Amino acid sequence: MKKGRQLYKIEDLKPGNHLCCIYETDEEHKSVITPYLRLGLENNEKVLYIVNENTAETVLNYLKDDGVDADQFLHNGQLSILTVTDSYMKDGVFDPDEMIKMLSDETGKALKEGYNALRVTGEMSWTLRGFPGSERLIEYEAKLNNFFPTNECLAICQYDARIFGPEILMEILETHPLAIIGSEIYENFYYIPPHEFLSGKTPEKILEHWKENLQLRKEIKTSLAEKEILLKEIHHRVKNNLMIIYSLLNLQAGYLEDEKSREIFKESQSRARSMALIHERLYLSTDLKLIDFGDYLQTLSAELLHTYATQKEIIELEMNVENIKMDINHAIPLGLISNELITNCFKHAFPNGRNGKVQIDLRKNGGLCEMIVRDNGVGFPEEIDFRNTNSLGLQMINSLTKQIDGSIDLDNNPGTEFKITFKDSNR
Repeated sequence: MKKGRQLYKIEDLKPGNHLCCIYETDEEHKSVITPYLRLGLENNEKVLYIVNENTAETVLNYLKDDGVDADQFLHNGQLSILTVTDSYMKDGVFDPDEMIKMLSDETGKALKEGYNALRVTGEMSWTLRGFPGSERLIEYEAKLNNFFPTNECLAICQYDARIFGPEILMEILETHPLAIIGSEIYENFYYIPPHEFLSGKTPEKILEHWKENLQLRKEIKTSLAEKEILLKEIHHRVKNNLMIIYSLLNLQAGYLEDEKSREIFKESQSRARSMALIHERLYLSTDLKLIDFGDYLQTLSAELLHTYATQKEIIELEMNVENIKMDINHAIPLGLISNELITNCFKHAFPNGRNGKVQIDLRKNGGLCEMIVRDNGVGFPEEIDFRNTNSLGLQMINSLTKQIDGSIDLDNNPGTEFKITFKDSNR
């Protein structure tokens, strides 16, 4: 059985897609349906919502809570909210073929009105109310898979796992190429193409279907193992290349007589090393997606202390870090930020052999993470605006903080304290 590419986001959906959404909480329902509707409106698609459990007001509030002027779209006709009697039970009895004809007509109408497609979603709980023809639900879902691939239409069929039994939900999975479980989109291993499903699920066909799925899973497992080896090799090579840059900078610095120039080269070395350390941790880790950033901070801080503190016994380094897992998109920028802040402490906080203490904290606070780098040194110069300065290091800190959608705060009494706050990327 041929499979398309794997989808992970609602944004990836396009005309021709047929999904079931199996949810267990109202929050899961809202988290899927809201962006699905909003994206349809933004993409100039006609949006059709069929209510049953929820009211039209609830659906409109989903959009309003997301900053969408739902009333305007309802008024201009791009958004329509129908009831079960307006759609599935329009003639008093549910007929799969008639409902598919209605979708076909609505799609043609939407295209004639200048919309790019028809985007539909319906609450399917009405089928549990004993309406005439509702026993043909699974037939309808299977036949839809002949309709969607050749029409500019896409749909999410909503199933509340709190009221639908496992037997029905298994058949629902068999008739949807894509499944949303909770708020995640999956290519559906259990899907059976309509020509197989509608001709009767004999034990032989079910066995063949499962054999194909087992073979596919084996191929995917092999592919993932190969990609993991490749990714490890990439991390290893990137780390090695960064260390070559580190060594070249160190070699070149030896030919410089100007102390200021040597210092610039030394700072560049530290930045290269901070990034190399991330790739080294990922290469050695069993999880290629996440790095233990608390462990990384311990190592980076010790290396910087060794590099910059000429009299290490007079500077105390205190680490209060939690073992927080981070993806590479957060770890690299935050690693560079850490490098700059810690380096500044060792270079500027304790002039003329002054005793002092550098403290580094990393902790979770609800859905946020906080990294604090503080010292009890001479303090940050009051005449410098750290958000608007010619200093390359401070410019990097501000730019990289924005890159991870974080915020930065300075407390300058006593000593210097920088606090970086950002969302927990692994939540």
